[in-house]
Amino acid sequence: MPTQWKSLSEARTGEQLAEDLVGPGGDVLLKQGAELGERAIAMLAQRGIDRVPVHVDLDPEVIEREARRIEAVLEQRFRHCAQDPVMQQVREITRDVLLANVGCEQ
Repeated sequence: MPTQWKSLSEARTGEQLAEDLVGPGGDVLLKQGAELGERAIAMLAQRGIDRVPVHVDLDPEVIEREARRIEAVLEQRFRHCAQDPVMQQVREITRDVLLANVGCEQ
């Protein structure tokens, strides 16, 4: 599930953290999967946290459209090295990372 970094003021109760939320001192304030509630949001504000990573749902059609777009871009970018097995591995890793981040905002 994609991650979106939201300002704390935009975060809504019921949203779920996509990753551990670490404070400025390196301590884990909330674990991945924790559901944001009013108390949690207030605690984060008191600790100076201004952005939180939350899960977002995407329409399957959006995911499919982006997957096709990514494939087309990679086909163009890697067209000159189709016979190089190392570059094909780089292409596959790049594809996997891009697909994993469809809908993500940092």
